[in-house]
Amino acid sequence: MELKKYTQEEFDAIPVDGFGIKRCPTGDYTAINRFGAYCSFGAACSFGAHCICEFGQFVSMLSAGGFGSCGRTTYFFLLSDGGICVRCGCFAGTLDEWAAKVKETHGDSYIARAYLLLIPAVKAQFMGGFCNG
Repeated sequence: MELKKYTQEEFDAIPVDGFGIKRCPTGDYTAINRFGAYCSFGAACSFGAHCICEFGQFVSMLSAGGFGSCGRTTYFFLLSDGGICVRCGCFAGTLDEWAAKVKETHGDSYIARAYLLLIPAVKAQFMGGFCNG
């Protein structure tokens, strides 16, 4: 299944909810280069010092799409203090809290195993230096 490729104009038109969060549907966002005030992807693929998400200031973000029973996109944020937080469907919290919630919700199912396999990949990417070539 091919993902819908969003244009900058389509991304800009996605509304912000009552918490100030833009909830993006699953799709291909590779054509987007402006994600809001102080946040942009450029040739160096980095976030500026003022990027803020629901967890606070962050320096990098990863996403993994097509996981879970609904094919959702899960977002991982490397916070400026070194912590890692996750937004997955209705869940928002730390990486450890997310792992516990995955186990509680999905037990030892293939969904749980697939989600939990993301953790070492996310840690490796963040600890190895996001987009440093």
